[in-house]
Amino acid sequence: MKVLVTGSSGFIGSHVKKRLEKEGHEVVGYDIKEGYDVRDAESLRKAMKGCRSVVHLAALCIGQESLDNPEPYFATNSYGTFNALNAARGVGVESFAYAASAASVEALTPYGQSKLDGQLWVQLFRKLYGMNTFALRLYNVYGEGDDKGVIDKWMRKIKSRNPIIIYGDGNQTRDFINVSDVAGAFADFAVNWKSHPVKDAYEIGTGNVINVNDLARLMFRVLGKEAEIQRFPARAGEVRHSKSENPYITPKITLEEGIRRLAKFYA
Repeated sequence: MKVLVTGSSGFIGSHVKKRLEKEGHEVVGYDIKEGYDVRDAESLRKAMKGCRSVVHLAALCIGQESLDNPEPYFATNSYGTFNALNAARGVGVESFAYAASAASVEALTPYGQSKLDGQLWVQLFRKLYGMNTFALRLYNVYGEGDDKGVIDKWMRKIKSRNPIIIYGDGNQTRDFINVSDVAGAFADFAVNWKSHPVKDAYEIGTGNVINVNDLARLMFRVLGKEAEIQRFPARAGEVRHSKSENPYITPKITLEEGIRRLAKFYA
């Protein structure tokens, strides 16, 4: 099967691309790093010709950054998703899987709102045009190749004996899911989309949470090293608690195992 992956050079996109190629599928990469922009409707249409499925991952995704500079977030995440859907409809793509975000459940930043906009476009195209669209709502994805998430940042800090930062009291909770499990979910929706029931959103998380203080302790134990903890005031727009209440998949990798794998990757 021929599948187009937007954001194919990014953290999650690169894992999805590798998973699909490993399964024997032809993957068309579409990424801003390679000169392809989801704000360019004509470019998307050309790239999608002959593709049976689309995995739409391209997005700007730093919530705190979006507070100060919201415009590009809406241009890329909201309008860019509309462009991708419209292009897919125009060329007759069979299925369209979108990377929705847990940050849109309680949208406290322009990033969260822009991802919610994208999710609503996905639902609307399904209802209006009968497209096979799927919004996979991702929780806190971590793993090899990440350079923005807390686990990756702390891993590098702890290994180099530099301080780590905790904002607020550290009791905020997160549902962390390994990128390998996420890549498997997207590959399944791209290829086996007929086997999935119609839903407004599919929660891609573990259903388990850990607070930030306990995450630091877990990482210290797994790595066999500790680091100074510097505490700063809570940040505006930060979600206090995030958990997938009804996970659609059964993850294969526990948080502790995922941290061990990441430590080996950095070693």
